[in-house]
Amino acid sequence: MLRKTLFLLPLLFIVVGNIFAKELSIEIVNGKVQRRGDVKVILHKDKTDKNNNARVTCFNGVISFSKRLNSDANVDTLSIWMGTESGVIEYLNRIHKSYIIPVKVGDIITIKPNDGVPVVEVITSVTLKENDLNWLQIFDTEFENDRKPFWHFQYQVKGDRRKRRYAEKYINIENKKLQFIEKLYNEGKLSDRVYSVAKQSVVLDRDIFRSNILVKKYVDSDITEESLLNDEYLRYGSYRKFLYDYTYHNSGVLDAKPKIIDVRECFDWIIDNKTVPELSRAYLMYSFLKVVSLKYSADDFVSRMNVVKSNMPDERYNEFVWALKPGTTKGPIIETSSELWLQDNSGKKITFKELLERHKGKVLYVDFWATWCAPCRAGIPVSHELSEEMSGEDVVFVYLCVYDKLNRWKKESHKLNLNRKDDSYFVLNERAAKMIEEYEINSIPRYMLIGKDGKIVDDDAPRPSNMFIKRKIRKLLK
Repeated sequence: MLRKTLFLLPLLFIVVGNIFAKELSIEIVNGKVQRRGDVKVILHKDKTDKNNNARVTCFNGVISFSKRLNSDANVDTLSIWMGTESGVIEYLNRIHKSYIIPVKVGDIITIKPNDGVPVVEVITSVTLKENDLNWLQIFDTEFENDRKPFWHFQYQVKGDRRKRRYAEKYINIENKKLQFIEKLYNEGKLSDRVYSVAKQSVVLDRDIFRSNILVKKYVDSDITEESLLNDEYLRYGSYRKFLYDYTYHNSGVLDAKPKIIDVRECFDWIIDNKTVPELSRAYLMYSFLKVVSLKYSADDFVSRMNVVKSNMPDERYNEFVWALKPGTTKGPIIETSSELWLQDNSGKKITFKELLERHKGKVLYVDFWATWCAPCRAGIPVSHELSEEMSGEDVVFVYLCVYDKLNRWKKESHKLNLNRKDDSYFVLNERAAKMIEEYEINSIPRYMLIGKDGKIVDDDAPRPSNMFIKRKIRKLLK
């Protein structure tokens, strides 16, 4: 069950991450930001990032948000209200590797990626030490750090022996990072500010990993989730993701059927929970309320908005809470329909049943994916190759984008050449559709094979990179 629900974390994080802080007018005099509370980030394009995945994320003491370059821009500027005297911003490169950059009010940050590694320049009154901005890059080079992200451990590492080896390697690398940070600091190559943030972030990442129930099966760990709850960690993206995970697994939403997280229940649970510290609770309340405003009824939203206003420990949140409005991005009839509704690139809407009728007499290979899912995106070019190889045969490759945003799907479809496909669709009502519940389509990427008679033959078919998928399709073609 854990495997089939953890994928929703990036979805919720995307929803919350795309709430932008209000742009602030700033005046730069002698290279310094004059307005108190602002940090200016000048982000340059990574020429090797073809899909425009790289972004800057920040937690300003109130909300988290992220910024990507416009696809046709080479440089962009983001003004951030910090809300606190100091904090961190994170640069996530095209493969979602995180580089943490400590900042303080008045800084101007220039980020020029070089093959995924941010080359950072800080215009500030604080004197920087030799390795303040490149210590992680040096570490990765010296220790040949090729560790894969955690989703690789969850979904792609097979077998207990390999999982144990991965877990041990993960922890070992984090421990080496701590030793490396201490070495640079003792040599006078890290400032006090960078040393403190770098050390705290590495320890946090390591302990969050060790507290995971999947990891504890393979390594000895006495780290509990409760021991990690600390408002001081809110500046780190890894902690904010951990908060969602903690809420999901302690609120009981994962036991519900259908196995799709109802954030209303998460909201109600966090209101009554006193284990989570005050600011962390406020962050979660606002985050879940944002999703309620987009996905649920006006009544659901208004009743919870009033609760949020009376429970916010920090008045800085109020501006953002009041800015939320009830509404939905999808029509009310489709939203509640038990039929699986789809929208194509032209905006035309059809049901999955109508899609099957359209292709009756052909084999369908259905790919459930999302723009935020790295393994999904990696499989699409392979699927294109397989489709080309089998062109002329009675097989149709269907792409269904789930748990995503319509505008994001339209934009990314162009990058992945899906806009040229006749059978690429956006799923409009995955929350209500019986098919999603019946086949438990809550872990992606997910593939299905449908026979010529329109009946599902394999509801968890091999990926396009699997050598057996071509054989299975050809067997159905006979």
